[in-house]
Amino acid sequence: MMTGNEIRDAFLRFFNARGHQVLPSSSLVPDDPTTLFTTAGMQQFVPWFRREVEPSFGSVATVQKCARTDDLDQVGRTARHHTFFEMLGNFSFGDYFKEETLRWGWDFSTLPQSEGGLGLNAEQIWVTYYKPGPGEPYQEDLEAKAIWEQIGVPSERIVPLGKKENWWGPVGSSGPCGPCSEMHYDRGAELACGPECTSPACGCDRWIEFWNHVFQQFNYQEGEYQLLPSPGIDTGAGLERIASLVQDVPTNYDTDLVFKLITTTRELAGITAEPTEEQLLALRVIADHLRCAAFMIADGVLPSNSKRGYVVRRIIRRAYRFGRNIGLRDPFLCRLVPTLQQIMGGHYQELNDNADFIIDTLRAEEGRFAETLERGEELLARLISEAQAKNADTLNGQDVFTLYDTYGFPKELTVESALAAGLTVDEAGYATAFETARTIARAGGKFGYAAAASLGQEIPATEFLAYQTLTAEAKLLFLLPNEDGLTALAILDRSPFYATSGGQSTDVGSLTVGEIIFPVLDVAKDKFGHLLHTIELSDNDAPAVGSPVAAIVDRYRRQAIRRAHTATHLLHWALQQVLGEHAKQAGSLVDADTLRFDFSNQQALTSAELAQVEELVYGRILDDEQVCIMEMGLDEARTAGYTALFGEKYGAWVRTVNIGDDPYSRELCGGTHLERTGQVGYFRITAETSVAAGIRRIEAVTGIAAAQWASQQAGIVSGLSNELKVTPEELPIRVKALQHELHEAGQQIKELKVKAAAGGGTGGPQVEELNGIPAIIAALKDVDAATLGNLTDQYLDRIPQGIVVLATEFEGKVLFAVKVSKSLVGKLRAGDIVREMAKIAGGGGGGRPDFAQAGGKMSEKIGESLAAARAIIAG
Repeated sequence: MMTGNEIRDAFLRFFNARGHQVLPSSSLVPDDPTTLFTTAGMQQFVPWFRREVEPSFGSVATVQKCARTDDLDQVGRTARHHTFFEMLGNFSFGDYFKEETLRWGWDFSTLPQSEGGLGLNAEQIWVTYYKPGPGEPYQEDLEAKAIWEQIGVPSERIVPLGKKENWWGPVGSSGPCGPCSEMHYDRGAELACGPECTSPACGCDRWIEFWNHVFQQFNYQEGEYQLLPSPGIDTGAGLERIASLVQDVPTNYDTDLVFKLITTTRELAGITAEPTEEQLLALRVIADHLRCAAFMIADGVLPSNSKRGYVVRRIIRRAYRFGRNIGLRDPFLCRLVPTLQQIMGGHYQELNDNADFIIDTLRAEEGRFAETLERGEELLARLISEAQAKNADTLNGQDVFTLYDTYGFPKELTVESALAAGLTVDEAGYATAFETARTIARAGGKFGYAAAASLGQEIPATEFLAYQTLTAEAKLLFLLPNEDGLTALAILDRSPFYATSGGQSTDVGSLTVGEIIFPVLDVAKDKFGHLLHTIELSDNDAPAVGSPVAAIVDRYRRQAIRRAHTATHLLHWALQQVLGEHAKQAGSLVDADTLRFDFSNQQALTSAELAQVEELVYGRILDDEQVCIMEMGLDEARTAGYTALFGEKYGAWVRTVNIGDDPYSRELCGGTHLERTGQVGYFRITAETSVAAGIRRIEAVTGIAAAQWASQQAGIVSGLSNELKVTPEELPIRVKALQHELHEAGQQIKELKVKAAAGGGTGGPQVEELNGIPAIIAALKDVDAATLGNLTDQYLDRIPQGIVVLATEFEGKVLFAVKVSKSLVGKLRAGDIVREMAKIAGGGGGGRPDFAQAGGKMSEKIGESLAAARAIIAG
């Protein structure tokens, strides 16, 4: 039996032997700004099909990782729905067309495995071709039909279908598209869904579409189908589907590509018997979503509340929620990553390179969501209470959807809880809110990067000279005074100024007209190629359109910006050396001798890591290495390993920045740079902070700013040394001693508080027994939250196999704390108990199964809350 890895390798060998260049999978984050994720193998080749760039090869073969989240609710419920899948593909950009691709598709499918094929039964393969219905484009594809007949497919197994089934593309709102011909596998009449189930037109699970051959003939643009300059071939064969056929298993989830994840999850959940239908659904969802989330994270997509980040967050949380359904409450997705590496790490090295980062990201997101679910449960309880107080019999549909969408709280659990309270759910309101959110999400998938138009094309684009010179003789083409009367917008025919772009700050300088100097305060660029100079007007006059202008850039600021920008590239390289390849750029700001660099990493950098990064950057500065700028085709740059940053727009030609004789830093960048690294001079990291979940920020200074910063720090150290009467070298020892003294004093104060709260050494509250469980349940006076938590530890030492429940009023607030011994966690959960207590006192909270804290508002309810805890413990 061929494994999934063997099928993948066989496909690439088969087409490489037939003249195809084998290329690696592109990232799940596409360069195409109209789509969120890579959804097809041809996506990276759209510019080739459109001939926006000349194809580097006439024909290629790839195995592309893909992500689709349109049918999230179907994942795990059907045999073949996934959020992550692999697409085998062979592509032609003019080398061949229909006859070759259909013949090769048939051969690879039916040749014995010993001869490099899949060994599928030819008599079970059916094919379809395009036949348009009313109002559908193009004409019947009789050419494809004839080719299948020549191959030897019986006419009864050649089925014509319309646009829905046999017209493909475009990906996104525009792009290459055309008719297609699909290959289907008949899994047997016993799987027929009814008497009419006689061909792939049925679409049920009897018929498995496993290979689609798309004939790229058109470019769909602004509602029109335009012929492509050269027709091409784009095919897609789902690896998981093919594996299910070759391995003769009923679903994709039973293939070796997925099944090991399911068995590992079963072990974590302790499911030893045959899984129930509900358990099987959860296991499948978890396996699928783990694959998708891990690959997204490996490609730099981190959980957040916007666009791609929202998708990966939703996938992780959906998987975690299904895990709770089978008893997995602690983070578990992170524990499945090693299994995924075993299955797929051999082909996708990024899984191995970023394994620790993927694990840390999943663990952090699962932990955050566990807390979120606790809050969701509290919100549901409040919604039910509010509805009952109003004598309502229905929960608001929008509120129920908010529970689901914001808190990930399952709708079915909300319905169940509502029914238990004598309420129903407003299904219509829920459906409306759901559809509204879906519409917004779809709209959010369309990215708009075009700058707002400032001026039309009637004014020629500005000739950009910033890379060549700091001064230029130019002509004033346009002038528009601003409303403040003090500044104006000026456009020149040519300009040496660099406009704010790609994180680099603008140049400043001056425009001289005759004897009058007009300071340049800012420079921007519009989509028509105009450089928009904001100038300060003279008291006497404004420059006249048509005037000759001497444009001069502030050379000191430009040089300081160049220092900071080149240092940013060195910093990016150093971070990946210290932290790993996952430390990808997530944003930057380059100004005069200062820089800010955002990058993906879960934890704060340690002092040792920061020192190592700084040392690596300094080493490259001292090496005084060459900084080489080259222009090349975008596709050539990608093939050579340059990474395009998402959010940046690139033309057919791009500017590359290479540092070192054998370049170790190679990035696409349109900014201004130094000639050699030694010109950076001085570099110091001044801060490392968190920006968002999984995103860290480093701030640094270079050149003169770094020297000034170092001098300032030295002054601070000198002042502290004088104040503490020690030498600078002795400062760390003295500070550590002071910290120790402060800690000891704090501990003594804490012990006194605990002793006072416990009764001044009288032994504290009495032990009682509830349902055979030793328990200490007490209300204490005026105890802060930290002391209350310490008391639960102290009291549990008296009853190691018991439970401690404490309540207090402190500074007008009600506080609860519950501690459960490890031996009782399976029977009693601290979080559940404290939550019920808090509800009674008008508050909320939660925590771990062994320890939890909560708060409330009504001190008069403390006794009732303690009574509720007793009732829960007593069973």
